[in-house]
Amino acid sequence: MAKSAAPKTSSSQKAVDLGEERAVKTSSNQGARIMTLNNPKGLNALNKAMIDIMQPQLQLYEKSPSCHLIILKGEGKGFCAGGDVKALVRAVEKKETRKEAVDFFKDEYTLDREIALMKKPVISFMDGATMGGGVGISVHAPFRIATENTVFAMPETDIGLFPDVGASFFLSRLDGQIGTYLGLTGTQLSGYDVYRAGIATHYVPSDRLEALEDRLASLNFSADAPSTSMAGQKLISSAIEEFVADAETAANSSYKLVGAIREVIDKAFDQARVPLIVQALQEAKEKNPEVGEWVDATLKKMDFVSPTSLAVALEAIRAGKDMNISEVFERDLRLASVFCNPDVAPDFVAGVTQRLLGPKEDRKKRAPWKPSSISEITHDDIRRTFFSAPNKSSPSLPPLQDKTIKLYSQYPHAYFALPSEKLIGRVVRGDTPDSGSFALSKDEVLDWFEREWNGKIGVKEKVREVLQRRTKTMQDGTLQWK
Repeated sequence: MAKSAAPKTSSSQKAVDLGEERAVKTSSNQGARIMTLNNPKGLNALNKAMIDIMQPQLQLYEKSPSCHLIILKGEGKGFCAGGDVKALVRAVEKKETRKEAVDFFKDEYTLDREIALMKKPVISFMDGATMGGGVGISVHAPFRIATENTVFAMPETDIGLFPDVGASFFLSRLDGQIGTYLGLTGTQLSGYDVYRAGIATHYVPSDRLEALEDRLASLNFSADAPSTSMAGQKLISSAIEEFVADAETAANSSYKLVGAIREVIDKAFDQARVPLIVQALQEAKEKNPEVGEWVDATLKKMDFVSPTSLAVALEAIRAGKDMNISEVFERDLRLASVFCNPDVAPDFVAGVTQRLLGPKEDRKKRAPWKPSSISEITHDDIRRTFFSAPNKSSPSLPPLQDKTIKLYSQYPHAYFALPSEKLIGRVVRGDTPDSGSFALSKDEVLDWFEREWNGKIGVKEKVREVLQRRTKTMQDGTLQWK
């Protein structure tokens, strides 16, 4: 798909300007409020100035009766390529400024939590690099739009950190062990694959974003069905669906986290400890040479990144599955504060220095991690150092101002994305009220999802792959879930 040359902010020509702040531009277009991250040279990486603008502005939007929805986007080629980790590490290196680094994480996670818990719908245009901090301000929103330019990753283990910004909440709720795999390896997903993995809710070609923005701005919500209601959010989703890619995009997808590779991911990354994951990957290669090249690349990546970060990431993702959205952000802040103390956890400084601050000829080399290998780390060490119970000196996020906010344990807006594998299994087993209690054939399951998801792009392709991998056909033609 050809990239569009249309400027991403062209719809602002029709908008009312609310201030040309250097770090973030804000504007109004009828019932929509648009926030544009404005650091294109840095791929809109989050810094303190940007957070200081976004947080109070979002609170104003939440209270404004004329604001129906909020659009987040980035200037230039990136949505948001992460946080300003260079500045963070410079602060961490000196004892007297380490609190500044912790305070940055505190402000960042407070912003992420604000987006995750807003009643006004947030639509993130993930057009370009969406990594680390950029994931934090997009993935918790109810509407997340990927384009052919989207590059998603949580690459924190590569810089000696951990998948933060509430990542363990959404990673642990992706299909199977895809989230664990992405969180530990930092693997990038691009374009349609971001949608196919369940990270984005919609896939829209970038040259349609301008028209989509105007369409969203012109939506009419009633007193009986405001934008904050289920009916209002369905109206938003339907409007986005008017601009999504054609069905042939799904048919021509080369999404790789399926079939034999997916089976290895689910088995290997379901292990309780990192050494067991490595062992399971090695065994998978021996049993099935078809996945050998992929396994080798995965093992090479895991050997390259911080062993401590791998262990912390795995523990965080496992625990995140049973936490509510606010608890995850609180826990992330405590973890970040430990990584901001190089006397206890030196890998954050070592990783950023090696990868981003050191000589260019050394940036592709493995950082001097301490400990150097996963075999030198015990689970008790990780639990004691990073996951001990909070105390009076532990940093915490500011209390929520709105006491009526529901601290959900499952995304309340998950149905806007492709159906989850868990739901597909429930339909096959007859565990959903509206799918019937009788066993279904493959065609009946496909037709059910096609009907319930209103022909949403990619639904048939995903359901077909899941059925092929997770079911067997009985003699009467009906399916049995493995």
